[in-house]
Amino acid sequence: MMIKIVLFLLIGSAMNAAQGKEKNLPRVAQWGRFETAFISDQYYYDWVRDIRLHVEFTSPQGKKQTALALWDGGTTWRVRFSPDCIGTWRYRTICNKKDNAGLHDRTGKFVCVPYRGDNPLYRHGELRLSGNRRFLRHADGTPFLFLGDTAPISPLLASKQEWSRYLAECSRAGCNAVLFIPTHSDAIPKDARGHPAFTGEILIQIRADFFQRLDRYFDAVNEKGMIAAPILLWAETGDKNPGYYLPEDQQIVLAEYIFSRCNAHQAVWLLSGGQSAIENADVLQRIGSAVFGDASRRLASLIPEPGERIEDLYANESWFTFNLFPRREDFSLRQYWMIRPARGAAE
Repeated sequence: MMIKIVLFLLIGSAMNAAQGKEKNLPRVAQWGRFETAFISDQYYYDWVRDIRLHVEFTSPQGKKQTALALWDGGTTWRVRFSPDCIGTWRYRTICNKKDNAGLHDRTGKFVCVPYRGDNPLYRHGELRLSGNRRFLRHADGTPFLFLGDTAPISPLLASKQEWSRYLAECSRAGCNAVLFIPTHSDAIPKDARGHPAFTGEILIQIRADFFQRLDRYFDAVNEKGMIAAPILLWAETGDKNPGYYLPEDQQIVLAEYIFSRCNAHQAVWLLSGGQSAIENADVLQRIGSAVFGDASRRLASLIPEPGERIEDLYANESWFTFNLFPRREDFSLRQYWMIRPARGAAE
């Protein structure tokens, strides 16, 4: 009898200790963003190219998902991840520099808890294709009709207050998404603080301070209950438009960096705009595969030129999940947009 009592006490103590540790873990709402930083214990000349840092997340059910970490200036790396199920998650870093103890084989945990609020993005969950691949819906099955406004350069110049007022107007008009360009361009070569998104051309150097400012504008879109729809590589003719003048490999570096930085936001991704999606199909297909891969949970597409029908041309691209169409026929940049899935019912 004494042995049983001692055994029960030991089990109870172990359970209490485990629960105590669990209480100290970071809490993140389902469909929200978990973020943590890692500090490199070594210095590198080219942080973005010299380091490849992936973080493997394991769900409470044992399912694994991998996120690419982002360089955030100096020796700091961050990972951002949106958990899709409730419970305790584990993570482990995998760095190509195995001797870097600050980046490689770092482990940790966090707890995903139910969302308590009225933001539809978190109440209903991330956007997905319906089972027959004909409609958009939230994770809980709630239908989603994409109706977006375009503010191509506003995040670069607007103050936080101006951006907030703009988003409020979009929301009142019934929009549930905002399209914008998250880099400098011919129209706006620098942001409001005088920073470009990157410097160079043959080997670009990412400006982390540019994107640190832009983070708040991504945040604000989601906080208003709207989907962010960044156009990664604007490609109209112009020597400041990344999709026009950068070599293919540098377009991949830039697009992959932005994607890894903001993929935990509730977003749909537009690879390119301002160029023919037909004439440049081979290049865009290669870039899309390199940036989005096969395992992304986010929907992705690109903006075709007026009159282009590209669904058949991109039908075999696993990353290409929807078509984008203008609501009006003038195809002006400032307009409402609607999307529909790229492929019909699966065979």
